[in-house]
Amino acid sequence: MRGLDAGHAGYFSRLVDFALKVPNLEGLSEPAKLVLSEEFPALLKGASVKDYVSDAAKAIQRGDVVDLPFRVAVAECLVKTGLATVGSATAMIIEGGLDTPGVSLESCSSALRAIQGLGPEGKDAAEKWASMVKERFPLLTELTR
Repeated sequence: MRGLDAGHAGYFSRLVDFALKVPNLEGLSEPAKLVLSEEFPALLKGASVKDYVSDAAKAIQRGDVVDLPFRVAVAECLVKTGLATVGSATAMIIEGGLDTPGVSLESCSSALRAIQGLGPEGKDAAEKWASMVKERFPLLTELTR
């Protein structure tokens, strides 16, 4: 599809969120049902939501995708879909490290908020991430939490 960047973190997470919120077409008008039933599967590349998220996670594990914002989006979606525990999802973010594309103070802060947003199980991972970011950016006085 032209104009949509399937590798963009925002696109990926919004697509998965939408797919999880609209599992059936009840209550929709006929034109809306038609568009969703015929066009939406193409956005997911013909896969189920879980397979779509799983494929993205596999691409990260293979090293095909290393962009920090995308790793964060996939990690969040792995938890939302029940495909991964908080521990394995946060590991995807942390193990990717900070020497990859898309690393900035803003993306590091977003990653920290995402880890914290996964619940109390992510507390240790959040502390580890904050420590890594402070080491990478030594002049940083406070990481937005």
